[in-house]
Amino acid sequence: MHFKVEQEIFEKLPNACFGVVVAKGIDNTKDYPQIYDWLEEGIQTAAQRFEGKKVKEEEGILPYREAFRALGINPNKYMCSIEALFTRIAKGKGMPHINPVVDLGNAVSLKYTLPMGAHDLKDVTEGISVR
Repeated sequence: MHFKVEQEIFEKLPNACFGVVVAKGIDNTKDYPQIYDWLEEGIQTAAQRFEGKKVKEEEGILPYREAFRALGINPNKYMCSIEALFTRIAKGKGMPHINPVVDLGNAVSLKYTLPMGAHDLKDVTEGISVR
């Protein structure tokens, strides 16, 4: 198993930073009330934070929009995951609960304004790449 970031990413975003966390033995079919509570807290905080504001203009979102532009991606057409989460919440659409691992990732994303991805590694054979 490997996690690879293509060199082109660092050529266009020399200050980019990636982190990887691997958690084993998680039963993603169980209920974890603490995770539900963290996510709900993040949703409520985000709703207050962005009330009457444009998410795409907020200081914590601007670096991700600039990174997309540097990579040749139009951030008005394709939002990064954290901008998409905040936008959904700001529009009053709330957020569905998917499963404990995804909900935990979303709660962390909301709390720290940090785009995150969660992957079930049992079906990953060649690793994960960012390109």
